[in-house]
Amino acid sequence: MIIDGGFLLSCGSVNTSVGCNVKMTLRKFISRLNWRQVIIHFLASCFFIYSFYTLSFLYDSKLINDFGKYKIQNGLAFWGDKTNNAVSIAYFVLVINISGFIGMIISFLISLITSIKQHWFWFNSILVLTLTYLLLSIDLLHWNFLKNLFWYPGQMFDNLTFKFLFNGLVLLTISFLLFFSKQMRNFICNNESNVG
Repeated sequence: MIIDGGFLLSCGSVNTSVGCNVKMTLRKFISRLNWRQVIIHFLASCFFIYSFYTLSFLYDSKLINDFGKYKIQNGLAFWGDKTNNAVSIAYFVLVINISGFIGMIISFLISLITSIKQHWFWFNSILVLTLTYLLLSIDLLHWNFLKNLFWYPGQMFDNLTFKFLFNGLVLLTISFLLFFSKQMRNFICNNESNVG
């Protein structure tokens, strides 16, 4: 019999005690995973990434407003405008494309710092990062469909700058509520008290 960390293990012989310790370490590791934290922080990370993506459209608000002014039907007029050159459009596309990645890194850091501060298992944050990266990279979260829903509140504005600003701030607020609200923290901590 081996007592390890308050757990009583029964092994057939002394030679298998190392195997029992490995099994117990894995069991202890799995028991420290907090699935409530993983789910809440995953949702918060998704909203955070989407808010960064939405707010990245404000990088060149003149370009966005010109695009909205000319609409799709008048594409030649949009390209004919001397201020809308290929370099500014390339930078605009670059900013939009990296904004989600930057949002994912910052949301991971928020999750990790929150986990350390609340004395939660740090690996939960790594699990959230991995899950977020995998699901976003293969588009299992269907952002192209969901953005119609999440960008709907901004439709009350005629100006595209205000639309993106409002929608981005709404998504950021939802993310912060999921990360930092007392109700979510209590919900996550409730799971830890049931595991122990």
